[in-house]
Order: sequence, then C-alpha cells, then structure tokens
Amino acid sequence: MNTNHIEFEVTIQNPHLHYFHVKAIFPTDKKKIKLSLPAWSPGSYMIRDYITHLHDLRVKDENGLDIKFEFSDLETIKIHSNSKKVIVYYTIYSFESTVRNNYLDSSYGFIQPTALFLFNKKNLDSKIKIKFILNGYFQHVYSSLNRSGLEFFAEDFDELYDSPFQISNNQSKSFETSSTKHEVIVEGKITDEIYNDLLRDLKIITEYETQIFQGNPNKYYLFIINLTEDNYGGLEHRASSVNAFDPSNLAENHEYNRLLALLAHEYFHLWNVKRIRPNELGPFDYLKPNLTKELWIAEGITSFYDNYVLYKNSFYYRSEYIDEVLKDINTLTESIADERMSLEESSFSTWVKFYKKNNNSHNNGISYYVKGAVFSFCLNLRILQVTESQRSLDDVMRYLNEEFAKKDIGITKYDFFDSVEKITGIDLLPEFDEYLSQKKRIPIEKYFSIIGYVLEKKSKQLSLPFEMKTSSGNEIVSKIFEGLIQNTDIQIGDEIIAVNNQRASKQNLEKILAEISLNHDLAIIISRKAIIKTVHWTPKVASKYFISYPISIAEFEDVVNKNLIAKKFFEVEKG
Repeated sequence: MNTNHIEFEVTIQNPHLHYFHVKAIFPTDKKKIKLSLPAWSPGSYMIRDYITHLHDLRVKDENGLDIKFEFSDLETIKIHSNSKKVIVYYTIYSFESTVRNNYLDSSYGFIQPTALFLFNKKNLDSKIKIKFILNGYFQHVYSSLNRSGLEFFAEDFDELYDSPFQISNNQSKSFETSSTKHEVIVEGKITDEIYNDLLRDLKIITEYETQIFQGNPNKYYLFIINLTEDNYGGLEHRASSVNAFDPSNLAENHEYNRLLALLAHEYFHLWNVKRIRPNELGPFDYLKPNLTKELWIAEGITSFYDNYVLYKNSFYYRSEYIDEVLKDINTLTESIADERMSLEESSFSTWVKFYKKNNNSHNNGISYYVKGAVFSFCLNLRILQVTESQRSLDDVMRYLNEEFAKKDIGITKYDFFDSVEKITGIDLLPEFDEYLSQKKRIPIEKYFSIIGYVLEKKSKQLSLPFEMKTSSGNEIVSKIFEGLIQNTDIQIGDEIIAVNNQRASKQNLEKILAEISLNHDLAIIISRKAIIKTVHWTPKVASKYFISYPISIAEFEDVVNKNLIAKKFFEVEKG
C-alpha cells in the first residue's frame, strides 16, 4: 500500500436513526497526527461547524489497541501513537435536508463530503479510497468519482470534498451533450412526464452552456436533485451539482422554470467558479473563512446567466425574461441597503452577514447574487454597445476560461476588466468600478436605453412599513422597512391587533390599503410586552421600476426589433 493512501469505510445501520458510521485508516510515520473535520464547504460561504455532528469517536492502532487522543481545538483531534497507522471510528448525525450537509433516513441518503470525512492537513494530496457497506438498505451510490462497485477513488482531498454522494433505491437516467454523459438522480415525488421533460430541457441547457465555452471540461457530470417540501438551493461541484427544490407546484410552468433556472445556475458553475475562480478561492483552507471581494463574478455573473440561458432557449417569452430582470432590480430599489453596502463588501462579508441573516439584514445588506446579476446584465449591454454587437459577455467568459481557468490561475477584479478590455478594446473598469467598490446604485435606466427600453420609476402602490407572520393566530411583526417607517414606533416582535379599528390579518390589511389614499393616517393598535398602545403611521408609496410604453406595445416591439443591439441581445437559439 502507498504510505499516503487513506481509506474510509461508510456503513449504514438503521438509517431511520440518521447516523453514518465511519471507519477511517490513516497511515502515519509520526508520533502525533492531527485530524480535522472541515468547518465549511466551498460554494457555501459560512463556517458550518460540522464537528457538531461527530459522535462516538474511538481511535485504535493496527493491532486493535486503544490510542490516546485529545481535541486541540474545536475541529482538530490530536492523536498520540507509535503505530504505522491509526484507525478512527466515529458516527456523523445526518438529518439536515440541505445541499450543504448530510442527510440519511429510510428513503435516501446524501453525503456532503466536507461534513463527513476527516483529513490530515499535512496530507491533503493523499490518494483516498471510500467503501460503502449498505447492508441491504439501499441499492445504489451515485458520485462523480471513479469507482469499482461500491468502492470510490479520489486523487486527493480536494477532489473528495468536491464529490458528493447520493445513496438511493432509485434508478438514475442519463443523456449526452457534446460527448459528456450527464446522469440525473431524482429523489421525491415527480411524474414520468415531468421527469422526461426535465431530461429533454437539461439537454438543451447543457448544450447551450457548453457552446458558450466552446467545450466541456468533463466526460461525466452528475445532477443530484432532491425534491423535498419547503426546500430550495443548489451547490456546485467540479463534476456534479446538488439541487434541492419543493416539488409541490412543479406542474406549473413558472415553478418548473424556477427549477430549470436553478439547474442552469449550478451547471454554469462548472466553468464559472469551479474553473474561472477568484484568486482567493483556491487552494482552500478548510478550517477558516476564505475571503474574497469577487463573488460578484462567481455568483453574480452566474445569476445573470441562469435566466438568460432559459430566455435564449425559449423557456421564457421576452416580456417574461424582462420581468425576471426587473424583479432583481426592484429588490434593490425597494431597500435602502443598496446605499449602505457595496457589492464588494457584500462578497467579503458574506461569511458573517449574507449567510447569517437576521430580521434586519434586508435594511443593511445586499445580495451579490441579485446586484451581481443586475451588474452583469448592464455590463453585457455595454459590451454589446461599444463593440456594435460584435462582442458580448460570452466572449469575456470564454477568454477567462482559456487564459486563466485552463492554466489554473485565479483572477482578480483587474484581471476581469483587463479581459473585458482585450475583448472590447475599451477599458470599462472606470465606468463600472464605482458600482462594485462604492455604496452606489446602478443607473439601470441608462443601460436599458441601450436596447430601446424606457424604464420609469413609478409609485404605483401603497406599502406597509413592516411584514407580519402568523403565530398562534396572532399577527407578529417579523420585518421592519426603515425606508418607509420613519418615526413610527413599531418594532419587530410587536403584535398587530387592529388597523383603523379593523382586526389585523393579511387580508384585512390589503383591503385597508386598497381603500385609503396617500397621506391618510392609520391608527395601529399593537401589543408589546403585554402592553397595549396605539401608534400612527402615514402610508408611503412603494416606488418600483416599470417598462414605460409611450407608444403602443406593438409599435414599441417594432422599435426594439430594429435596434441592432437589442436584436443581438434578444436573439434566441430555437423556438
């Protein structure tokens, strides 16, 4: 055996108890060896403290004798031994149905490797074998790793930690795109018709994204799709993605397209972030935050492409696509946070802010997904404009893939805009840097005008300065919107009893708002810490962006169709 070869054995016993039983064999020629469990997962930028779920730790030598160990910090076990190898036994409690943690019950199992497999920091380049013992509970284990039966092989820990496992009794389905085999494993309730539609549409999406980059880095790719109630999210990997989605309304076109957009997003990461990566995101330190200001590249650009890819392949009508863009724009418009946090700060602070949201986060923090997508939309239009529709953001991404990703070189903001300049011949950094580094709103009207759209910010509806959630039949304030509430004494946790002498409920409040006019005083009865009081608030108007039609919609469409930049931007592949 190679002295650096590490072995794991994962056993399933009584899956309804939600434990993975792990045996790990670490060769060593040292008297001390330190083993750690990662604190986070690449792509999900928050310290997760996976060690929380590790239990029943035992360490033995090659003769089966107990070895002394101790925790040197919260993630690290220090083992004292003269043995040539140490054998570690432990269990991992696994009952969080997300894309970033482990899950096991009698229906299926999922392993996020960073949350399960211990590593030795000095031997991250060790070859690894993982063997599964299923004990008849499940038939299949799916992973992008090389395999022989139920044994899987990783070249090093970076590859292992980037290769999740799905343990299932379901049979996968597959399709090919440009010589890449795509395997799809779905858990949860889905009709044969929707499943077949999904395979057909994933083939379209993967073909289109592969065309953008003029080639696929993989011969194999695995889609893991876990359909569970009240769940949404995705996590990208170098040869796979994990996707969670609520299947309740999949028969509805809008919900089905939301799932497609999620899958298109994670697949685009196959290039953007897994290959084209911010300089700080590789090699990884698995025990502490890996800070970068460039998640607007990794996630923002990817968030622009997910819906754009769907539009370009006729899953959206033009108006539907523009509505999706306006949703992101209005998310920024309706909050004062866009004037309190820059896009780069949003990226850098994500470890302690974006992924640790509280009931006031919307007033102080923006999403690099949302603003990054809007930023990318505007940048793409500007590139089209300055090159007279000869170049687009597609060309920039291809250049980054060729000149940086394929050479395993990380990028900075300056590398990105140097690449834009090489593609366009124009330095666009001075124009766009202020939207990255400063707490400044993007003048989106300016960029929409490039494709012939007139965008207006209109006050079209009254809006309450708070959101409520129903708890035990009571309406409790769950969010405050600072831009609307001003000096009215309402705070999170207050119970809204009545408004203008009408009992508070979501339906009643919508009716009240529909019947009153601007500057009409509202008397709001609240209960705070068992004290009843009345406060007064004057309704404000929610300002949102809308497409303005100074001429008829038919005439407007004709104007847009004659705009060469719009024609290039909106041209579709098929349909």
